[in-house]
Amino acid sequence: MEKQMEFRCAFKMNLWLLLTFTALAECRYRRRDAHSCPDLCSCSFPPSGAEVVCSQSSLTRFPLNGLPPNTTQLSIQSTSLSNITAAHLRAVPLLTNLQLYHNNLTRLPSNLLVGVHHLSTLDLTGNQLSDLPPNVFSHISIRSLVLKNNLIEKADAGGFLTTAASPGWTCLGIA
Repeated sequence: MEKQMEFRCAFKMNLWLLLTFTALAECRYRRRDAHSCPDLCSCSFPPSGAEVVCSQSSLTRFPLNGLPPNTTQLSIQSTSLSNITAAHLRAVPLLTNLQLYHNNLTRLPSNLLVGVHHLSTLDLTGNQLSDLPPNVFSHISIRSLVLKNNLIEKADAGGFLTTAASPGWTCLGIA
């Protein structure tokens, strides 16, 4: 009888420890804090905000899980990324520099930049973009836009006119 009670007590203790460690692991996994970093990316954390670089060719989706909310610079380069949405960018409201070069982007949603009011640099070099939607750049005061090595044949001038009126604005190539 005494051994049976010891066994039950030990079983309950082990079960409690297992549940505690599982809960802690789950909280750690789901927590998205200022020093987290997405899988397939590397991060640095200077005082000005997180800098995230994702350059693994196996990356196929926007690295939303683990993306620090204080990210100011995000570089997704030479990956298999083919889609990006405004919801993705809303996860990084402090973003100032977005580099999406040499990916497989074929289109941009017209509301892509609605939630990134601080964005000043956007580099879309080397994607498969064939056109730019109307007013895609009208939501922000972007200072540097790079569109080199895409397939762009048409672009809505209205979206550029508002942006181009900003002092110090630079656009590098649309060919």
